[in-house]
Parts: sequence; structure tokens; C-alpha cells
Amino acid sequence: MNVRKGPYYADVGDFSSAGSVAIEYLNKLPKNLAEVTVGSFGYRRGVAAGSTAVGRGHDARGDRGYQIRWAVGRTGQRAEINGVLRYSQGTATDGLTLTAMAYSNGWNSTDQVAQRAIDQGIIGRFRLT
Repeated sequence: MNVRKGPYYADVGDFSSAGSVAIEYLNKLPKNLAEVTVGSFGYRRGVAAGSTAVGRGHDARGDRGYQIRWAVGRTGQRAEINGVLRYSQGTATDGLTLTAMAYSNGWNSTDQVAQRAIDQGIIGRFRLT
């Protein structure tokens, strides 16, 4: 990861008004890993990453998922899953790299609706009207 702070960098264009971050993925991981974390308020998180030799190249993958539940007046829930699959072969100057990414996020929070909108009948309590 290459992080640069500052007002402007010409090589990243208009998107560097406060700085920039360039993320580079590994083609091969030094070792496989798996981790599970459990915390308060129903927090659960799992991470797995690894790489194997496939043909003349390497397959690197990483998956992460977590779920958070909490109660503040009403219950809310958030679940997220994301993954990266990468295949590389050869060198940086004479090689091939294919990368696929997936992301899914779900959010359920019943306390994010303005009470006045329900009271005025603009929206229903559990769905749009």
C-alpha cells in the first residue's frame, strides 16, 4: 500500500485533493492464514487467505465476512462478505495476472426512518407506500 498525503498529485489526477492510496495485491502469499473473531453485541468476523501453485502460475485468494448485531432501542443488523481471487504467471515485466473481486453487503436498521414521515403517511412503518 502506497499512501501519499497532500493537496495534489498529477499522476492520480483530480481524485487526490487530500491525498491518495495505491493498493497492490500480492501474487503469492508467504503462508496461508485463517482467523475468527467473536466480540460483544453479536460481532463475528472470519478471515481466510492463501495461495497454491496452479499450472505454471499461482492462485492467491482471500475471503472476509462479518456480521454485527446490536440493540439500541430497536434491533439492527449488518452482514458483509467480500472476496478476492487472483491468478498470476510469469514476472512483473513478462507475465499475466487476472484478478476477480466480489462484494456483498446487507443492512437492516429500522431506526433510520424519520418518525414524521411515518406520522404524515409519506411512507409506511415497514415498507414504502
